[in-house]
Amino acid sequence: MAHGILGDEWIQEIRNRIDEFGATVTVRTISKSFGNDEYRALTETTSDTASVKAWVHQVELGDNLEKEGIWQAGDFVFWFKDSRSGIIANGNRIQFNSVWYEIVETIAQEVGDTVYLVEARTKKV
Repeated sequence: MAHGILGDEWIQEIRNRIDEFGATVTVRTISKSFGNDEYRALTETTSDTASVKAWVHQVELGDNLEKEGIWQAGDFVFWFKDSRSGIIANGNRIQFNSVWYEIVETIAQEVGDTVYLVEARTKKV
């Protein structure tokens, strides 16, 4: 997980937005393992955490993220409070408005050693 550089004021502003305007999403934790036999088949196990609050931003043309060239208009960024940092990880998925998005990058916003926000940048599955 990358570490962000937002200042204290921005972190508190986003935390407030999550409380006041946050959308309810479902986070799907995905665990993968390989079999022990000669075929080593991949097994995927999922676990859903429903009713998670997040501040949601859809990337638009002209956004700084879009200008980087990695993210396209229509991709989503989800912001979660620190208490969700354990389930917000690359490869997991977020359901928003009945559509699933895969987390491809996470950024922890910290002050000192304390995580206050987790940013999840996603692509539509």
